[in-house]
Amino acid sequence: MNTLVNTEKLIVKQKFEALEALANAAANAVDMDALGNLGEIANKYQVLTDDGGDKFRVVEQSDYCGLTGRCCCNPNHELKLHVYAPDEVSHKDAVMVFDRPCKC
Repeated sequence: MNTLVNTEKLIVKQKFEALEALANAAANAVDMDALGNLGEIANKYQVLTDDGGDKFRVVEQSDYCGLTGRCCCNPNHELKLHVYAPDEVSHKDAVMVFDRPCKC
């Protein structure tokens, strides 16, 4: 993991997803927070160095909804994070994969 040599701090920024925000806003408007989970989609993150350099891209892969999905088991749902080099566009060669099983 030579890419982290001489890196003192990493900054993680989550990509804004309009569909997810719209679903949450609609659920809040009708006072039904559980409906907001239906808009949940896979999160994407950008990992930067403290000087703004692009270090990694992270893509979440998890079950979105259902009996064992994000709606029922949040925040203990299954989660898999694929970490890619910033210039990797094919999503084939992950640098790291973090895998957390469902804890419902």
